[in-house]
Amino acid sequence: MTAIYNIYREMKKKICVFCSSSDRIAEVYHQTADRLAELIVDNGDELVYGGSDVGLMRRLAKQVKNRGGNITGIIPQKIFDKNLANSELDKLIVAPDMQSRNSICSWC
Repeated sequence: MTAIYNIYREMKKKICVFCSSSDRIAEVYHQTADRLAELIVDNGDELVYGGSDVGLMRRLAKQVKNRGGNITGIIPQKIFDKNLANSELDKLIVAPDMQSRNSICSWC
């Protein structure tokens, strides 16, 4: 069982995070995003998130990228058309709508 556990720990995981598009939230959420970014990168995992460059989503993605991590963004077409996509992503998927984005995020 230990060998299986060790293999699982060494596998790169995709961590999907749903978080706020607003900055107007308690500081504890910003601190938690910073800590989560640290854990994702330190474990060699990849961040999958909403893909926009606003609010807590921007903060989390920026922290992951600053630490050398990989990021996939999944953004609805309507938000992409407003030029709110993060330009520093490793991969960007544009979904037709919010419901599709949420479904795609759950597959990752």
